[in-house]
Amino acid sequence: EMLSTMAAMVFAATIAFVPPPHSFNTAVAHIRHPPARFRPGNAIVARIAPTDVDAWSPIIVVPVLGPFLHENLGLLGDIINWVLPLFIYREIFFLVQRGLGALGYRLSGPGPPCEYDNLVGRPTSWAKDAADLAIKGIVPVTTADGLSVATFAGGCFWGIELLFQRQPGVVCTAAGYTYGQLVRPSYRAVLTGSTGHTEAVQVVYDPAVTTYVDLVRTFMAHLGGSMHTKNQVGNDRGSQYRHGIYPHTPVQRAEAEAYISELQAAKLRRIVTEVVDAQVFWPAEEYHQRFLEKGGTRKKPQSAAKGCKEKIRCYG
Repeated sequence: EMLSTMAAMVFAATIAFVPPPHSFNTAVAHIRHPPARFRPGNAIVARIAPTDVDAWSPIIVVPVLGPFLHENLGLLGDIINWVLPLFIYREIFFLVQRGLGALGYRLSGPGPPCEYDNLVGRPTSWAKDAADLAIKGIVPVTTADGLSVATFAGGCFWGIELLFQRQPGVVCTAAGYTYGQLVRPSYRAVLTGSTGHTEAVQVVYDPAVTTYVDLVRTFMAHLGGSMHTKNQVGNDRGSQYRHGIYPHTPVQRAEAEAYISELQAAKLRRIVTEVVDAQVFWPAEEYHQRFLEKGGTRKKPQSAAKGCKEKIRCYG
């Protein structure tokens, strides 16, 4: 019994330092494939307040409940000690976090601004160029060489970026954040759900090869049933994962609204995807750019080839 109790407590302590996944679907993946950098917090508050993509899950109750559950429930208690952190405590934490965010509070400060020095530019990525424009407060309509720009938000930006990377006519993309109060927001800040930002992807495309309506159609098809759920895409929940189309021109807005209206006519449930004019787009850290193409959480690169139809593994 002593060994079983110790095993349960060790496991609970291990879970306390597992990086928080974006959703339930990746909880096990994160445990099996933890990030290369292991930087646990040195205090409970450090774990409650996410620090960046390697922030640590706030599982701080299990070590207290572990012995009690084992003593009273035996093997069942041990199983609960192993499984409960993945299913319950993280959800409780984010429920509290989102509630505080709605009231304008954060569990931690916004932290330092996002680091842009190592961002990659064209032709590989749009991130560096997007950062230069954002710092100047510019919402681009076209690039210097006449290509068009579009912005979409559809939950975790990793999968949405790969979706558009594969779209014929798309020249480059950037993952980032839009519609929030902070300048140069970091992943740490946006993750709290209290900054007003949503994870988004900015797309540079050649209108001679693909149209804006094509991009909207591709986006809405990928969104699927989540188009009916507010502040949620799949298992990603919170205002930072709300879905939206952010037109850069009146023509883009008219085309987006027309397509949504056409789509709505064939749906019984209301489409809640927001269509509002684009604001400044702040690129995310280089770590997030082309994340799935580079291997994702499992270090298994996914194809970004034009026209690729392979299923997108949203978290790698």
